[in-house]
Amino acid sequence: DDLAQLSGTDGYAVRTQDHDIYLYGPKSKSALNAVYAFVEANTDLIWPRPKQQFEAIYTVQPDLDAVWGDALSRPLSRLRGWGTNYGRNPADELWMARNRCNYPLGGGGFDPSWTAPRKEMGGYSEYGGGHNLFQYVGESYFATHPEYFALLNGARQPPKAMENQLCFTNPEMTQEFIRNVLKVLAAAPRDIDCLNIKIEDNWGLCGCPACVKPIELPDGRVPRQADLVLAG
Repeated sequence: DDLAQLSGTDGYAVRTQDHDIYLYGPKSKSALNAVYAFVEANTDLIWPRPKQQFEAIYTVQPDLDAVWGDALSRPLSRLRGWGTNYGRNPADELWMARNRCNYPLGGGGFDPSWTAPRKEMGGYSEYGGGHNLFQYVGESYFATHPEYFALLNGARQPPKAMENQLCFTNPEMTQEFIRNVLKVLAAAPRDIDCLNIKIEDNWGLCGCPACVKPIELPDGRVPRQADLVLAG
């Protein structure tokens, strides 16, 4: 019954039968989460920081009294975590695993070795870096297809990671983007959980007529800017 309720998650169960305590779940990450929860619930140990001098705080005890051993925990969210620059800070990855996170965000790239710390602890593994649109439609396209790139100040701009975006309404650019994404995905390691597609880190949005055309809702209304801001 526990496994059925936890199916598809990294949730865990802790159950006591006679003199045995069982920690389990549908995934290896579930068992790890159960161990960390069991330690926290039966001691005063916490893992407050990834830094070694604050890695764990606890009272030394000669024995472990198991006062908690009956629970089922199904996480409300599928992915949980904070930014760690993806695999480059193993201490951060470990700290998050101990706090039952499974998706440390940030950074990344195409180096499979960066997935190792996270996969080892049952985490969600992404591939393809952070702000990376130009990895799929890059500078080599600008000479022959400047219309793929943002129109700013009256001219199409060559791709610059911290300055502009692509022309998102150009259908030919979209098709080329898709083709290149599929090529990268085909060459990616088989054990990844997702391929990243993330906008560049800037506000340089295209100002061509198609990109700035008002958005018409199904009922014919055109939302005002204030409506969009309030809607988040």
